Amino acid sequence: MRPGCDRSPIVTRPPGVLSLVLAATVLLGLPAPLSAQVAPPSFRPPRKQIEGDDFEPRPPGFSGPDWIQLVSGEWLQGSVDRIRNDSLEFDSDELDDLSFDLEDVYAVVTAGPHTLSFEGRQVVTGEVAIRGYEIRIRTPEGIRSFTRDEIVGMVPGLPREANYWRGKISLGLSLQRGNTNTVELTGLGDVTRETALTRANAKYNGTISSVGAVTTANNHRVTGQGDIFVTRRFYVTVVYLEYFTDEFQNVDLRLTPAVGIGYDLVERSRLEATVTLATGAQYTRNVTPPQFSTDRDR
Repeated sequence: MRPGCDRSPIVTRPPGVLSLVLAATVLLGLPAPLSAQVAPPSFRPPRKQIEGDDFEPRPPGFSGPDWIQLVSGEWLQGSVDRIRNDSLEFDSDELDDLSFDLEDVYAVVTAGPHTLSFEGRQVVTGEVAIRGYEIRIRTPEGIRSFTRDEIVGMVPGLPREANYWRGKISLGLSLQRGNTNTVELTGLGDVTRETALTRANAKYNGTISSVGAVTTANNHRVTGQGDIFVTRRFYVTVVYLEYFTDEFQNVDLRLTPAVGIGYDLVERSRLEATVTLATGAQYTRNVTPPQFSTDRDR
């Protein structure tokens, strides 16, 4: 033993529970504790944008999400898809697509420009801030003010063709194998072109199915409608057309053109009431049955 050296035994302490959890996380790839997974929000609600008498929209070129504040005081971030018929459609970052009655939304602050239409067929484009019943829009000429009672509609983006379109397509295929083979193909399509003053929509719904070598369904329906909004509730349907065919209903071709007018009495997230007056016509051509020859015809 060297002088001055302590030969006390080395004591090894067992790892604590926390150390074991962290080791298991590193070695086994287990998820980290919840406190380590949840990150703080990247953006804060734009309270300063709507506080005070001189509230105003975001400056041009701002990068970030849109925000809405409900009358309950809650803030949601995402993107404002549109305002139409006293309803606001909102794409939330966490809650997906949402629809709110406009009267349940206290404030709206957009990050980028939107195109709005107002009574008298005024169209204004710019960043938007809504507080209560007041709407303010930042335009190249300055900030313009309107009230909620004047708004007819609002869509995101500048008045460019690419910003007017949205749609979805769904295809389904079902195969069953057994004593008889069953095949069913379904298709759904929905395309809309919407501006601040107009709306055009086309839909498709079709089914083709067979059992073995026998066709059991073959029907297709295509509808198209174009509307012009005169006021926030009153609109004119300048064209409506429906195409339908179903050989098992003995319909080879059915066309239904129409025009009309409509008025939205109530449009809420849980209740819709619309009065329409339309006139049109219908043309139907039935499936021609096959001709069979007989011995008498020979």
